[in-house]
Amino acid sequence: MTSAGLDVDWNLVRTFVSVSETGSLAAAARQLGFAHPTVARHIQQLESQLGLPLFERTASGLKANDAGERLAVVATRMRKDAMTFESVTAAVKTTSTGKVRVTIAELLVDLMPEMLISLKDFSGQNDRQIELLISHKQLNLLEGEADIAIRHARPSQSELVCRRVGGMPMGAYASADYLREHGQPNLKNLTEHWFVDGMTEQPFSMAVARLGCSVPQNRVAFRADSLRAQLRAAQSGWGIAGLPGYVGEAAGLQQVLTDAPAHVTDIWVVARPGVRQQMLLHLVFQCLCEALYDRFAAQPRRTESPNALKPAASG
Repeated sequence: MTSAGLDVDWNLVRTFVSVSETGSLAAAARQLGFAHPTVARHIQQLESQLGLPLFERTASGLKANDAGERLAVVATRMRKDAMTFESVTAAVKTTSTGKVRVTIAELLVDLMPEMLISLKDFSGQNDRQIELLISHKQLNLLEGEADIAIRHARPSQSELVCRRVGGMPMGAYASADYLREHGQPNLKNLTEHWFVDGMTEQPFSMAVARLGCSVPQNRVAFRADSLRAQLRAAQSGWGIAGLPGYVGEAAGLQQVLTDAPAHVTDIWVVARPGVRQQMLLHLVFQCLCEALYDRFAAQPRRTESPNALKPAASG
């Protein structure tokens, strides 16, 4: 119960309601499971904080005065709401229904439906919704923008629950048709080739620059901020694209620039603190951790060598 300049402890209000209903400190103590002096102290503290008496002391016990009766009506509603809150909290902790929002960059998004398949339930007994928020921005889990994030660096917010589950190989890929027409690319002949990269950011060009080489911007034939569009451009022969290994291989592309140092980007599963109490959130977190671990745990930790080929995208 709060107003300007007033912050009252709910425990005191709960004791006040019990005393109002029972008419005595002793009866309220039995109802609440408190010691008699504790109940008396609670009433004294509440009256002191409110700055007004709430009871008249009579020979038969305590009787709420006018102020006490008016406040008891409101406090009784508060107790009912608190009991509802507690019951809903208990249900949230034990239910496997509800909605979980997972924020993820495009690097891993194609794997998510299959990895979460064990949570699919069409029996009608579980009302579950999984939402994927595809974004390169790091949404704030603590502010409720999402429930779980797949990221490629350990989060700095210590309140979050996080687990490194492996590493994802990255590489440069091109189509067989492109290679037949333009030959095999390597770090020495890059200026003779064509490339696919982003628009607002150029992650592939930046990665090549970290190798001490450069991608001439007039040789970037196709630009798109969508990983899916970059993949299709590489398949269509527009040029060389930087892709996750599993994406390039599944698309039938050939890995090139194999003379460059290999790079593996970390994969972290991150959740807001409620993952420890809410069953569905915990189930999704565990499911993602296990599925990603099974697929990518064999990869070593990323090295921060300046010669490593690093992607710029993150979830």
